[in-house]
Amino acid sequence: MYNGVLIIVAPVMANQNHLPVYKNNFILNNCIPPAAKLNIAMLYTNVIDATIIQQWIAGRMQPAAIREQLQQQGLDEASIDACLREYKKLRNAKRQTAGFFFTALGAVTGFISCLLTILNPFPDLYNVILFGLTSVAILLICYGLYCIFE
Repeated sequence: MYNGVLIIVAPVMANQNHLPVYKNNFILNNCIPPAAKLNIAMLYTNVIDATIIQQWIAGRMQPAAIREQLQQQGLDEASIDACLREYKKLRNAKRQTAGFFFTALGAVTGFISCLLTILNPFPDLYNVILFGLTSVAILLICYGLYCIFE
């Protein structure tokens, strides 16, 4: 990912040794020692903008629909797989963020429940705080962990 743009590099041909062939790639041309350079002939890049992936996430598109859309655009399988990996990574990151939020909220609720149970400032509500608020805290923590580890 470079400046919010996912750049996928895929070789389009191979040389006699069945190694991928690239051309005009600054990193490959300047980082490979001259003795190790092979026939570097062509570079084929497909650029997927991060806003497109965000649109897929906002539209709650399924990976099969995204694969079909990318196939209609004429992308090869390696590029499609890379796009889907990036999509899933961003989608799971959003879910994990929500999971951490719910886990933290449950922990704070559990702490407040613990303090109110120990201090017992409202004797009439002792059972509600002990069983009700603690149960809500446990449910929030479990839901948060579900979101994180799903």
